[in-house]
Amino acid sequence: MMKSGLLWYAPDAKKTSGAKIDEAFERYVEKFGVQPNSCHVAPGGETAHGSIAVVPDRWIRPGYFWLGVDETLPRPGPRRSRRDSEAIAVAGRQGDARGRRSPARIATSRQVARVSV
Repeated sequence: MMKSGLLWYAPDAKKTSGAKIDEAFERYVEKFGVQPNSCHVAPGGETAHGSIAVVPDRWIRPGYFWLGVDETLPRPGPRRSRRDSEAIAVAGRQGDARGRRSPARIATSRQVARVSV
């Protein structure tokens, strides 16, 4: 049973339910920092999804998706959001995800400062 979650509204008929769940999944991870393991959908809107349990719920209206952590279901495996992958790629080039330089670069800049003084 979920006690809280993210209610995602996606009325776009051009996208599949799986794509809408993927978008909601990424937003949930971005907002809460943990991965949901359950997605409640309107009856008739069920779809098989590889990384989250899709549960029909009569209280959910069509076009809405309610994602959260259900304690009775197993936790999902590791999955990174698109932003996490981009941050890791940038960190590899510039230091860490916050733009701070690595300790080796800091030491190098200190050494250069001492030499130029």
